Parts: sequence; structure tokens; C-alpha cells
Amino acid sequence: MMKMAVSFLFGVVTGAVVALLYAPSSGEELRGQIQTTAQADMQRMREEWNRNLAQMQAQINKLNADATAYMEQMRSSEGEGATAVNDK
Repeated sequence: MMKMAVSFLFGVVTGAVVALLYAPSSGEELRGQIQTTAQADMQRMREEWNRNLAQMQAQINKLNADATAYMEQMRSSEGEGATAVNDK
């Protein structure tokens, strides 16, 4: 068990050293890159959100107009049916 723990720790330390040696940029540069990427992604997500929101609003407006037209059609056919019954 002790041998496994020592081997694990040796692997962790070796991995950390290799990672530091092969790191493509400093921590400050990496943080700047992450911040720039995050800001660009947030802007893209906001634009996509607004575009999808506009599409949904257009669909809601269309459904509302269709429902209103259907209700008007039902009311007018209801009135025609009442007139036909009264005429008999």
C-alpha cells in the first residue's frame, strides 16, 4: 500500500513538473486569454439569446393572431347558425 502511495505521489509531481515545462504561456497571459475568450463567448451567447428571443416573440405573435382569427371565425359562424335557426 505504501509503495502505491509513493508511486502515485511521484506520478503527480512528475506530471506537474512536465506541465510547467511545456506550458505555452505564463499564468498572466493564460488568464488574459481565458478572459478574452470568455467575454467573446458571452457576447456571442447574448446575441444568440436575443435572436432566439425575437424568433419566439414572432411565433407568439403569430399564434396570437391565428387564435384571434379563429375565434372571430367561430363567432361569425356561430352567429350565422343562430340566424339560420331563427329563420326556420
